[in-house]
Parts: sequence; C-alpha cells; structure tokens
Amino acid sequence: RKLWILAIFAMVLWQTGCEQAKPELEDPTVVVRDVVESDVTQNWTFVGETVSEPRVDLTARVKGFLKKRDFKQGSFVKKGDLLLEIDKNEYLAKVLQAQGEVGVKKAVLENTTIDFNRKKTLFEKNAIAKSEYDKAKAEQGSAIGYLKAAEADLMLAKLDLSYTDIKSPIDGRIGLSKYNVGNLVGPESGVLASVVALDPIFVDFNITEAAYLVAQEIANHENKPLEKLMKELDVKLKLADDTIYKKVGRVIFSNNVVDAATGTMLMRAKFDNPNSMLLPGQYVKVVVESSMARKALIIPQVAVQ
Repeated sequence: RKLWILAIFAMVLWQTGCEQAKPELEDPTVVVRDVVESDVTQNWTFVGETVSEPRVDLTARVKGFLKKRDFKQGSFVKKGDLLLEIDKNEYLAKVLQAQGEVGVKKAVLENTTIDFNRKKTLFEKNAIAKSEYDKAKAEQGSAIGYLKAAEADLMLAKLDLSYTDIKSPIDGRIGLSKYNVGNLVGPESGVLASVVALDPIFVDFNITEAAYLVAQEIANHENKPLEKLMKELDVKLKLADDTIYKKVGRVIFSNNVVDAATGTMLMRAKFDNPNSMLLPGQYVKVVVESSMARKALIIPQVAVQ
C-alpha cells in the first residue's frame, strides 16, 4: 500500500511540473504591405566576356639579334612608338649593295641607249645593216630590264631594313615581352609581344531565343527596325564584386544566325573605358534593359520566398 501511495504521489508531481513548464503562445508579428500595380521595364541578365579590338601581335619579319627593347612591360604605348629594334648592320649592307647594283645597271643602260641612238641614225641613212640596229635595240631593252630588276632588289633591301624597327601600329597597352636584348629572333620566333586597345572595350554575350523574340515584339510595338532598337537599349555591366560599371554601353553588333547547339545569338556591346578598369578576358554579367514599360504587380524583394 505504501508503494502505491508513493507512485501516485510521484505521478501527480510530474504532471504538475509539465503543466508549469508549458510556454504560453503569443500572436506572431506580421508586416503587411499593399500590392500595387505600376509600370516596369523588363531586363535580362546574361554572362559576357570583355574583348579587345584591335589586338596586335608583334612579330619579327626579318632575322637578327634583338638590339633594343624600348618599352616598359605593361605600359601604354602610342601608335608609331618604336618598341623593338633588330640589329641593322646586315640589312644596311644589303641596301648599299643593291644601290651599287642599281648604279651599274644605270650606267649600262646609258651606254646601250647611246649606242642604240647612234645605230638608229646610221640605219635610217642605210649606213648599217638592220641586224646591227636590231642588236642595239635588244641590248637597250635588256639593260632596261636589268635596271628594273636591280631597283626591285633595292626596294626589297630597304623593306627588310625597315622591318628591323618594330613599331606599335595602335594606341594601347603592351604586355610581356618574350625575348630580351641579345636574343636571336626571326619569323619563326612567334609573338614577341602584344598590344591591346583598351578604350573603348567590347563585351560579347549570347542572348536567348526568348529574349530575342521579346525584343522583336518591342520593335514591332514601337514601329522601328529591330537593329535600331538594339542600338538604343541600355547595356550595363555587373562586375565580379557585384558593383555596377559606371559607363552605359550600346549594342553595336548582333549575329544573323542562332546557334543551333545552344539556342542563343551572339551580341557585342561597346563601352567607354577611359581608366582601363576593364581588361580583356574578364567575365561580367550583362544587364540589358528594355525601353518598353508594361503593367506589373510590385512587391518587396524580401517578400519573395
């Protein structure tokens, strides 16, 4: 009997403790906001890559030892700046040799011309045979041909000499140089250095077929060609740190076919890049904003779960 009384007493205490530990429920706090209708513009986000145009790879067109490297790697260069110089001595000698050959051929031509004119006068007076006149005429023609060949050799020699100076064909930033002063370089050496134009810079991206159809619908609604509409769209860039690039771009090119494998179409946008913040090869998010507004229900972004 005593054990039963203790058991009942323990059960009463346990039930009482559970009832005291049960928390009281409170009504939750809810933020309420009206859903409103407003005009909004549609935008699309695509992945793009920055590209440089033009980009020039500097190569050696003649063979020789690199005598001078007149630039700082990674610096900006101007069109016409002398960047690399190949030893000129061999090519200067070839120019002098070709000039001497031209002088010899000119002298031969002058001599054959004098002889031809003399024999022409005698032939007209029937003082010499026609064979002698024909021979003099042929010798003059040969001398003219030899002189032209010598002048062509001189032109090629001067051209090779000019190739010893490698200049920048564009304004831009030059990269690393693969060869140092004293190295033997030539046409087989490949790229010596590269110059890329950075302002403006271009971004290539692919739009989906759905976005293309919406753009066509907008163009029809505004009664203008799609190409013109594309060039009027605002194109913005979101960088790797999620900041928005300050300059707004414009579409300058859209491809004329859809890639059957991906269902996308290539586009290119142009951006001013005065401070060289964008460099070729960067991956960016391209945000294209539509110019046509449409009605939509607006709710806070934090309410979308």
